[in-house]
Amino acid sequence: MTIHQLQVSTPHPLSSSSIDPASLLEAARIEVPEVTDEMSDAQLLATLRDKRSGIFLDVVRHVLFDVEFNSSLLSRHSCAPTSVVTFPNLERSTPPSAAAKTVSFLSEAELEEDVDVRSVLLAFRGLTLGCDCERCAVERAGIGAFGAETLWRLIEQAKEQERYLDAISICEQMCEENPTDARVLFERARLEGYSGDFEERERQLKAAARMGLENGGDIQEAVDEFEAYFREEEATREEKKKDTRAKELPVFRIAEGFEKKQEEEAEGGGEEEEEEEEEQRVFVAESCLDKSECKMMIDLSEQYLAGKWTTTRHYAVPTTDVPVCAIPELLKWYNAKLEEVIFPLLHAQFGIDAEATRLRVFDSFLVKYDADGGQKRLPLHNDQSSYSLTIALNDSEEYGGEGGTFFMESGRVEKTEAGGIVSFDGNCEHSGESISRGKRYIIAAFVFSEEIRKQEEEEEEGEDEEEGLLL
Repeated sequence: MTIHQLQVSTPHPLSSSSIDPASLLEAARIEVPEVTDEMSDAQLLATLRDKRSGIFLDVVRHVLFDVEFNSSLLSRHSCAPTSVVTFPNLERSTPPSAAAKTVSFLSEAELEEDVDVRSVLLAFRGLTLGCDCERCAVERAGIGAFGAETLWRLIEQAKEQERYLDAISICEQMCEENPTDARVLFERARLEGYSGDFEERERQLKAAARMGLENGGDIQEAVDEFEAYFREEEATREEKKKDTRAKELPVFRIAEGFEKKQEEEAEGGGEEEEEEEEEQRVFVAESCLDKSECKMMIDLSEQYLAGKWTTTRHYAVPTTDVPVCAIPELLKWYNAKLEEVIFPLLHAQFGIDAEATRLRVFDSFLVKYDADGGQKRLPLHNDQSSYSLTIALNDSEEYGGEGGTFFMESGRVEKTEAGGIVSFDGNCEHSGESISRGKRYIIAAFVFSEEIRKQEEEEEEGEDEEEGLLL
């Protein structure tokens, strides 16, 4: 069994990009699947600094020390742990301190098992009486025996561990107890989006909004937000098909490090791989939008906001941002660009069939990186989207030529000057590179695709079911 010599503390001190990754790896004595010999220095440093599913976690998922120390720490075990794992320093690593809250002696995969399986695994590790944490207690007895505070705490812990189905299950049970609880309905819909079902998220939000709940402000706000953005409709798609030849799309390229994968997919072949990997595609397009217009959008947004930026809209990876739809003039300009440039570009880049599929924005936000006391970078993460994109609104010379998007797969940074767009599959692991001076402005968008034919078939099936009930 691998011994992970880590300390539970927060925040982690690994923030300097001048650290030599090779010596860091050796000093830390870390052996995890995410770290391989083939990694470049940039990939290794990104993993050691940001990786949520491996070394640095929002919650401890696997901290294994020698048997003697484990036995003294077993009382701190939880199947919904609350402590953060970090390196204490580069000289010497030590086990969790007495100040630690709860840790887990189960791996990430093992924590996904049900309470009975987890109990057996823990018994093998010395916790023969099983786990009495809140998660296990709720799974054994059901939610009826517990208060709302406990259940919401478990929902938040499940979200941190990306156990979205577990969180949805708790919400559904709470809805059975109180079908008009606006907070629960809103959270359940959001969880559907986190798990990747964006259409179900929208359906649930619309259904909840129609209920006219007394405390349903967040629900209506979410509905207003996704309905504010331009969406491709039947007539628009037909017109677009006719105009495609006449309109010249921006020139784009496949990002470095992703070309080989694209070539292999193009060459194809009849052989099926044993385990199909999720596609990871990244495209870079310069000069998509007019620079002067981009500058105008920055100026009017700053004037409109008067310093009132938000930092809490995205729970997993918070950014200093504001929804595009919150600024009327910016929204009007942005929707026009979605129709004229951005959606046609995405169709061409990702090979999306315009006849069968329409694109939808469900979240888009103006982001501000500020080297002078503001947010300077964004840690490694995946987006909860089918496709994501960033639009550069100002030139790199305004923030020292730094910034851009680092992609874990290629180990490279991709960026454009003002008006350029970097687009990629939402499952691509990436981070926002740090800036050391100036301000960097981008618009980020999370996009999903609706299969039109599938949607029409579902509507027909629904009509048939209604007719059957009437008969």
